[in-house]
Amino acid sequence: MYARDVRKFRSKGLAIHKAVVQFVGNIDRAGRESGVNGVLDGADEATLCREFLLRRMFDGFSRTDLEGLRAALHSPNGTRLLAAYADARNLVAGRDIPDGVRNTVGSTASMLRLQLFELNATLCRHLGIEEDVPAPFDGPVPRLSAFGAAGLDDDLVRLARERNAAAAREAVDSRVRGNSPAAERLRGVFAAKLGPEPADPESTIRDDMQSVARSILTRSVLIDMKNFATGRPTQFDRDRGRQFKATLAGVGELSTDPAVARDQFAKFVTKNPAATYSSLDARSRNKAHLVMAIVSQGAHDAVFHGFGVSLDPQMSESAVSFTGGGAAERSFAIEMDENGGINVRFNSRQKPDMMLVGLEPVQCSPNSSVTMGLNVYFDAQELDRIGNVDFAAYDDEPIRQIIDVQHPANRFRVARFAIPDAFRVRMEVGARVVAEL
Repeated sequence: MYARDVRKFRSKGLAIHKAVVQFVGNIDRAGRESGVNGVLDGADEATLCREFLLRRMFDGFSRTDLEGLRAALHSPNGTRLLAAYADARNLVAGRDIPDGVRNTVGSTASMLRLQLFELNATLCRHLGIEEDVPAPFDGPVPRLSAFGAAGLDDDLVRLARERNAAAAREAVDSRVRGNSPAAERLRGVFAAKLGPEPADPESTIRDDMQSVARSILTRSVLIDMKNFATGRPTQFDRDRGRQFKATLAGVGELSTDPAVARDQFAKFVTKNPAATYSSLDARSRNKAHLVMAIVSQGAHDAVFHGFGVSLDPQMSESAVSFTGGGAAERSFAIEMDENGGINVRFNSRQKPDMMLVGLEPVQCSPNSSVTMGLNVYFDAQELDRIGNVDFAAYDDEPIRQIIDVQHPANRFRVARFAIPDAFRVRMEVGARVVAEL
């Protein structure tokens, strides 16, 4: 962006628009290439970073140029441009623009509007004058095409595409590390999932994985809750001999003996060091069963299988899985907050020999690892509700039909919403997988 160019053409909103687009693009590229984007903690730090870069840029301009730039920002076209940005969600209506870009053009214009304000504020501070803002535009909201260039909104589309592509790279690279053939193959799976015009890729990856993990976990919890209620063997009891650790806050490390472990959960849910499993009333026993059902192989399956399914564009079959490398390192930490809510954290790390992309085997490098994390939270109100539910009456057959027989798109989420409300366990779920290949 050159101050004298904007000053020279200050009667044209096009020059101001081009300057702001160039500024935003330069800031984005500087942040990505320098690595600054990865360490900024929120919007305030990002604003300070832009302020610093702007001030360094302004140091190379004469005061005449800077005052000319300020006059341009406060010109009628400067305020008209702000108004046009505010209405930019309708810019590409009817044009042949991919849906992903169409959905982000409005947010890109809003971002340009905000950064035009920041540009003006930094300029005023640099000139040593009282900070001000352009006067509000009074009149019909103009389209960008009113500034004399029919293709002006192409800047917004281009910038939206650039920002989306950069966001997609950052979202994938935060989950896939390394440059091996396996790493590049996994990046390709993510790319196929996001498509050529990704919109908000971080939310897409995160939300889809959490949705599938919640669905898989809900079903495994309900099956074990019914087994607890009917006296059948449970996954919790079978898993006591497995090689993973679990720690109950205020109680200690969970025993590998199923009977002792049940007594430990009784102490945890009642906050009574003398409590035993056999002494629990029905309400407290249901609460204990709920958390016990999480602390099992079901949690591992939810995040491990959920990761693979979430990368399938139809979210039905596992697009990716990892095999070999021996037993995974797994641990649980269970805590109760001051409001009576219960939080379960699960972490797992395995060293795979092979990655399967569908049925295609891809060899992993010797130092490969896959780290998985799952966080599950039940608030006190849900725990109280769970205490009154008769889980012996739960029927898994309709859910099994959806998942194992019908196989609809997004089958795990479809199955979760087919669960009757009385049995549907409401929980907050966070899940993440990082593969170093």
